[in-house]
Amino acid sequence: MPVKLASRTIRIAAPRDFVFQVIIALATGNLAGGEGVRVRSRTSNTVTSEFHSRGGFRTYVTVHKVAFEPPGHVEFTQVEGPLHSDHGEVTLRETGGATELEFKGEFVWRPTPVLGWLVGVVNIRPVYNAVIARYFLDVRTIAESRAGRQPPSP
Repeated sequence: MPVKLASRTIRIAAPRDFVFQVIIALATGNLAGGEGVRVRSRTSNTVTSEFHSRGGFRTYVTVHKVAFEPPGHVEFTQVEGPLHSDHGEVTLRETGGATELEFKGEFVWRPTPVLGWLVGVVNIRPVYNAVIARYFLDVRTIAESRAGRQPPSP
């Protein structure tokens, strides 16, 4: 049974193109100061990246396939990692000169019906939600700071 992650809607004072570019840069490791990322493969609209993310006192290594649908949709699907499965999606909408970022996601810790769900809810979901919150805070901070300095690239 999948465990739902906290859905988020974040308003970012930057054009949608900037926000989309920041998400791509973080997923490909092309942004200084982000989490550790190593690209394993890339096509025109997908990248498979190895992420090293801090959660609590541990560093988790996961491999996600990230699919980009410009200019406003990104999907993350776990290929390797500590979870049985993991999927999330980001939708970007322009709203009055800003961007609304909406996130929805879920994961399965182990496919055992009750125990897998219970451990996921109690132990894993709080840590995972904190990692996602930090990631989107980085997206907002970087996109808003860049929006004040440079026009979006084509």
